[in-house]
Amino acid sequence: MNIKVVSVAQFERETGIHISHLSGKMDKVRALSTYAGMNPSCKTMMQNKATVCSHCYAYKQVESGVYPNQRTALERNGKVLSKKLLTIVPNLSKQEIFRFESHGDVINVIHARNYIRIAKANPTVNFAAWTKRPSIWESAIGKEGKPDNLKIVYSSPIVNYPAEVWNRFTFVDSIFTVYEKGVVAPNQTPCQCGKGSCNRCRFCYTKSGMIAETLR
Repeated sequence: MNIKVVSVAQFERETGIHISHLSGKMDKVRALSTYAGMNPSCKTMMQNKATVCSHCYAYKQVESGVYPNQRTALERNGKVLSKKLLTIVPNLSKQEIFRFESHGDVINVIHARNYIRIAKANPTVNFAAWTKRPSIWESAIGKEGKPDNLKIVYSSPIVNYPAEVWNRFTFVDSIFTVYEKGVVAPNQTPCQCGKGSCNRCRFCYTKSGMIAETLR
């Protein structure tokens, strides 16, 4: 199937999908995300106080209504991305790095395949996708392949405990773990994610390994 690459404006107009401009430590980074509140997996995880998802600041930000149109856009993204494979994708060549899922996670295999299609169509851009659903990515990669410019970042579900997923999911590039204040990450953790600029760091988008962040 031929996939057409169009401008971001045309892509948003024809699909209804919104590409975000991020802020704070993610300033000057663009992202394509969905709403955790419409993802059954995210909702289940958030209800489990043993998981880092019960502290989900992205969900709380959306629910706060600080940005009134944000939830509507994220929900629409999820509906479109999870129901049908894209035949048009945005030209993101002006970006050096791009994030998949700054607010949620992939909903199903179609959703993940669409992210892979976008990455494949933009080979000069470094993409990173955050996930707690490697099985979905495994199926998507089996159908679409995994482009060299896409990093899969597995987010450890339990605070202070780096997940052990590399034995099964060899396509995972990095493991992102949140630690409580005062808890020291293992020595083999080269990236200590703090308040600095993600656009300047770019570890998640260009390198592989363990990543640590302090619980907010």
